[in-house]
Amino acid sequence: LLNRLTEDDEVLIVDNCSTDQTTAVAENYQSRGVRIIRSSRNLGYANGVTVGAENANNELVLVLKPDAHLEGAVVDRLVSHMVAHNNIGAVGPTTDTIISDQNVSLALPGIDLEEFDAPTIAAGVAEIRDGMTCETKLLASLCTLYRRELLLDIAPETIDLFAYGEDLLISYEIQKRGHRLLVAQDAFVSGGNAAHLGTIDNLKQNYLNKQSANLVYEKIYRDRKGDV
Repeated sequence: LLNRLTEDDEVLIVDNCSTDQTTAVAENYQSRGVRIIRSSRNLGYANGVTVGAENANNELVLVLKPDAHLEGAVVDRLVSHMVAHNNIGAVGPTTDTIISDQNVSLALPGIDLEEFDAPTIAAGVAEIRDGMTCETKLLASLCTLYRRELLLDIAPETIDLFAYGEDLLISYEIQKRGHRLLVAQDAFVSGGNAAHLGTIDNLKQNYLNKQSANLVYEKIYRDRKGDV
């Protein structure tokens, strides 16, 4: 990723009170322009995204979860689709871990993807689906390019979410504001094993997931039909 960046790009790592070696590893790249933003407590994923957007300088913000593995020229392709289409609020790549419009099997129908590694799949979608997109109603938060001002405008709606549902609520709020969501069918990202939740035990994960899911439901229900 660093080798593909221009002098106008920036990399921000939000250390959400991690207990592993995240900060130590990131510090090795500070000489290449990587900035580390440390939080004294775990704010949850959605609020970590907000912190990153608040500290970013550019109009477009690529949000990556720790378990996302970028393949090929993903960043360039996402940016090109964002600027080439009108009224786009966010763009995401295809992936091998999400059952939705982003699933790479839809971009490469009839191909047994289990026979190929991630770089080969990335090269395949880049060649076969070059320049192609499809509109969607939901973008997963594994790897998504957003307009920074939209993320900041939506931030108050996601402040209560901790570990689940942020992609659904952000996608909903972007469309509510009149913007569209795109899947870049010529870009591919692998991952999605929820490594960012690795330090939370299963019982607490389930509790936090249920809590966030209920908050998302209540927000959308109130917005569309009135009070729950």
